[in-house]
Amino acid sequence: MRRARAILVTVILALSLAACQAMFTTSLGTAFERDKITIPADISAADAQTILDDPDTSPAAYAALLVVLNDQVATNPAAAGLALTAAVGASQLETNLADPLNDILKKAIGGTSPTPAEMSAIVTALQKTDDNTEVAAALARLDSGGGSLDADVLAASGLSPTNVLLVALVIASSALGPGEDPTDPGFDAAAYQLTPQAMLAADLLSAAASELTNTELLDSISQYFPVTP
Repeated sequence: MRRARAILVTVILALSLAACQAMFTTSLGTAFERDKITIPADISAADAQTILDDPDTSPAAYAALLVVLNDQVATNPAAAGLALTAAVGASQLETNLADPLNDILKKAIGGTSPTPAEMSAIVTALQKTDDNTEVAAALARLDSGGGSLDADVLAASGLSPTNVLLVALVIASSALGPGEDPTDPGFDAAAYQLTPQAMLAADLLSAAASELTNTELLDSISQYFPVTP
């Protein structure tokens, strides 16, 4: 368990280096400012990938590209992977989730559990990401049906293990009530684990753990989001 926590700390420290001080000070829709960015409706996959690979691409540009890629998926399913990458960039997961995750992990390292208020805060932050319809549409394509992971979409996205982990937590939180604490003693974990969102999140966490070459990572995360029995 100590080794798992050490890996998690490394993940969160990496997130923290990329994080800004503010967290969700405006709605995702406002932050995107789509009207200021124009992306051609027929943008090629190569040109879209160039935008996604550019470290200077802004959240607004990611968001504008996401809208176009989501539209393209109807006639070009291969765009789903690119749309997923754009969704992660547009929602700034690494920036917006670093602080609350770091707070929870500090508790775990100290041998204590997160308070109900802390768990509610992280769930609320995760759920805000999924509130955006364009982002939610891109994440939903990871589900090939019934909560089974579409490995092709995930592979095409090229997401880092850290971002796969964050996407899994966003999806896991979408099966909870607003700000619901999954560590509450009265939480019905068995019913939760049967939801498509929890099953998909479990697959994603396994994929992330596999990429990080440490199977204990999934077990550690599952202390707080019991997506597996």
